Amino acid sequence: MQVDTSVPPRKRICPGCNEKIGMRYARTSCLSCGNLYHLKCFTQGGISCSSRTAITLFPNMRKHFVDSAVEQKVKQMRSANDAQSIENRNRVLMMPEDELIQGTTQTFCRLCIPKIKSMVPNVAKDLERAGRHEDAGKLFEEFGMIEAAGSVRKKGKAQVVTNISVDLNQLLEKLKSGGLVSVYKCPNCGGSIKISGTTSTQKLSKCEYCGTVLQTDDLVNFIRDILT
Repeated sequence: MQVDTSVPPRKRICPGCNEKIGMRYARTSCLSCGNLYHLKCFTQGGISCSSRTAITLFPNMRKHFVDSAVEQKVKQMRSANDAQSIENRNRVLMMPEDELIQGTTQTFCRLCIPKIKSMVPNVAKDLERAGRHEDAGKLFEEFGMIEAAGSVRKKGKAQVVTNISVDLNQLLEKLKSGGLVSVYKCPNCGGSIKISGTTSTQKLSKCEYCGTVLQTDDLVNFIRDILT
């Protein structure tokens, strides 16, 4: 929806209550579409997300979201006088961006909700392609898409497990070529588990003494230490 900027702000109609904005009530505008609202209508009918998520969805609006985060951080810091207020603002402006936006949120108006929710799956897919499965999961979760969040996180875990299994096979091959043998202690019972180039990954799936499932990433790190 395009905003008619030729109409003075006080004469515009609030999309939340269909009344003139006027000068009596506090007002604000949606950073996404630019529509002007009475502040109460905007906060009641809008949708909020973390500033980090807002930047992920609308990277071209990063500066607007960072500026908004600055104001939120400054408000969170109590100022006894004008001098302290200026000092607090300067401290906030010196923060790295990641620290600055931490704990801040951005709110979009109700008219933008369908647009934003339709964007989430595509943005999450791009994050998944980049190997950022947890970020994709958080994005889905913030907008109430719990099943999709769980699904993308499972994919990420499966990929990690696959990569670790490949690493373990490759490391066992290196042990074989080097003729090396070592003993891994079960973290549960302390049993000695012999590892050599002829040891199968199936044998290393659990302790042969107590049956405890062995963590593949721990085994990978153990064998890497042997080889270095």
